[in-house]
Formats: sequence, C-alpha cells, structure tokens
Amino acid sequence: AIFWDEQLTGPIGLVAEYSFLKELDVVKMFQLKPGCLPSISVKNILFITRPEVELMDCIADNLHRYE
Repeated sequence: AIFWDEQLTGPIGLVAEYSFLKELDVVKMFQLKPGCLPSISVKNILFITRPEVELMDCIADNLHRYE
C-alpha cells in the first residue's frame, strides 16, 4: 500500500501511472492523513511525502496508532 502526500499525487502521476504501480503489486493507495491507518492486509506500506516536519509527524502518528 502507498500513502501519498496530497501535494505529490499529481506530479508522481506524471512519472508513474496507476496501471504501472498495479503491475508492481501496489494493492491500495491512500492519501496521507493523521490518525489510524485504514484496516488493510498488505505485506509492505510505503509513505511518499515531501520533507516537511508536519508530514513526518503525521507518519509517526499513523505508525504509533498502528502498533
């Protein structure tokens, strides 16, 4: 599963289309938000964000609530 920084969804779509990501076994894609991660059954989770403290805090919040 990929969790995207909302600001990167468009620009990354110019480089890697959804169909290409599906070929790489990306099962689900979500917008990065604070709080609990959605209930999903995946082997790996990838966070793609800009290097901003606010976004790192959001990822930390997601992971702490997941444990």
